[in-house]
Amino acid sequence: MMTTQLKIFYDGGCKVCAWEVKKYLAQDTRGVLGTIDINTPEFRAEKYGLDRTSVKKYFHVLTPDNRVIAGVDAFIEIWETLDLPISRKAARIARLTPFHAALRLGYSAFVIVRPYLPRNAIDCDDGSCKIP
Repeated sequence: MMTTQLKIFYDGGCKVCAWEVKKYLAQDTRGVLGTIDINTPEFRAEKYGLDRTSVKKYFHVLTPDNRVIAGVDAFIEIWETLDLPISRKAARIARLTPFHAALRLGYSAFVIVRPYLPRNAIDCDDGSCKIP
């Protein structure tokens, strides 16, 4: 098993976001993806050199060489890191200008509606909130 190569910052309270990350982890047969739930009380954006507002609004990944990648390019980085035939092909297509522009436009729309999407329940009974 390889060492984690990519850290994914995601909102575990967002049903769509959590589903997407769960899908990537299921495809990660080499163990190269790590996850950090930004919705937990323990999360501190500054610990990773991130802006708290930006990391809450946009999907981010952190590469092993400490590059922060956000938005559509973060998804492409995940696809490349997974290194599966279908994910490599998706990444190549997504980097082509017309597709990249369309993906950026679609993601911009998602960013606007995401706060209004259903959220996962958070358990705060014992004084600390945990996402099931």
